[in-house]
Amino acid sequence: MHLRIKLHPEIVTKSDSVRKRFIKILSSNIRQSLKTYKLDCSLQPNWDNILVRAKCDPALYPVFVQILRQIPGIQKILKIKIVPFTDMHQLFEEVLELNRERLAHKSFCVRVKRKGKHEVRSIDIERYVGGGLRQHIEGTKVQLTNPQETVRIEIENDQAYLIEHVFSGLGGFPIGTQDAVLSMISGGYDSAVSSWQMLRRGCKLHYVFFNLGGQEHEYYVKRIARKIWQGYGASHNVKFVTVDFYDIMLNIANSVSDGYTGVCLKRMFYRVANAVARRLHIDGLVTGEALGQVSSQTLKNLAVIEQVSKIPVLRPLIAMDKEEIIHLAKEIQTAEISARVQEFCGIMGKKPTIAADEQVLAQEEAKLDIEALVEQALSTAKVENLRDIAQQDLAHIESTQLTFVKHLNPETDVVIDVRDAETFEQAQNPWPVEALNIPFFNLASKFADLDASKRYVLYCTKGLLSRIQAVNLIENGYKNVAVLSKEFSFAEPTQQGAENDDQITSLTK
Repeated sequence: MHLRIKLHPEIVTKSDSVRKRFIKILSSNIRQSLKTYKLDCSLQPNWDNILVRAKCDPALYPVFVQILRQIPGIQKILKIKIVPFTDMHQLFEEVLELNRERLAHKSFCVRVKRKGKHEVRSIDIERYVGGGLRQHIEGTKVQLTNPQETVRIEIENDQAYLIEHVFSGLGGFPIGTQDAVLSMISGGYDSAVSSWQMLRRGCKLHYVFFNLGGQEHEYYVKRIARKIWQGYGASHNVKFVTVDFYDIMLNIANSVSDGYTGVCLKRMFYRVANAVARRLHIDGLVTGEALGQVSSQTLKNLAVIEQVSKIPVLRPLIAMDKEEIIHLAKEIQTAEISARVQEFCGIMGKKPTIAADEQVLAQEEAKLDIEALVEQALSTAKVENLRDIAQQDLAHIESTQLTFVKHLNPETDVVIDVRDAETFEQAQNPWPVEALNIPFFNLASKFADLDASKRYVLYCTKGLLSRIQAVNLIENGYKNVAVLSKEFSFAEPTQQGAENDDQITSLTK
């Protein structure tokens, strides 16, 4: 199988030296991507295209083409038949043999592109070949506007390329033609799409992940990063840096006034990301922030948050709607995984500010030992090669068993409401059991003081904060903790169904 790769138009318009460098990098990326999947090819780089010959079992041709379609820098992939060009009649006979079945009982036109010196014009070839096809194929007719089929021929000197099929490519620049960047990936739709967009723009991409939700959070984020790497960046080795941010998040939540929790947490993300980038010799950060999407992404707050970054912060999604972002996430096949990743907006405080005052912010951050927190975060940093992660089944991430309670037992169960005290008091304990109020950010330090003979069922409005804290407690060895199910019923369970009342869920399955 022969393929002709058409370059992204922005590559073709560059100077000779830049274009040659881009084509050289793209050729290397093609070889490495195919090698990852144990496929081989021969390449012939040309001025504005690359000729590829597949060296694999014909049964693998569809896989071969699909890999090429997802390599940045490729605009189109033409499946071609190469024939000598001696005269128009010889060319017509080759075209007739290739297209007889495809054109039967259909309208068509012929389009010819030429390079080199020839005694005939492109339009002469189009007329001759088109007329011959009309005469020799039953039920067909020439239709220059909106035909059902288009016969495409490219002629270069004494060779003709008969195009059997045109596949769309990803476009963009080849990976490695731009500098490396560090993506602050969270597992949501936004960070996945922003990472993909920078990859498509030619940046070699590495990831930093601030873990707030334990092994479940890590599992899904690594799956997303692996998905992007396997689909679009398998030509390069990619670093994935995991930073444990759970204790730092609790420190901020305990120290900073409610309205400034989110801004302070984001600034801490940026500080640590800068430090990681310096260690990896990277000069740019990538985030999935979109203007006005959440409270921390107002223009004022973005400006305040970015002040702590000493390297450029790139925001590919800044003017995109959420619907557009989710649509792209579906195209790159990360949406299904992102849908299972919990959003952590509940951590940002009850009434987050939308216009952080710099003087107030300075007062709030004075309550924190910034330098010590950054060092604490960096001490937990774990650097992995995404290629190695991809070769695993992520089975090394132990599955946490979490119990979701549908019915409460007054003799053994105690509800812990992890919301703030004001919200807890307004609720006036609707549960048919004892209820305690221990805010989310205090529970980890106080849980050891509770009666170990009781089972503690955690609750919050959306189920996120209780779920995160339950996972953290279980991972720290506590067994007497569960989460109140969304299917909770105040009715007593029947004797028959009592044994199967609770739902035990493996979070990473």
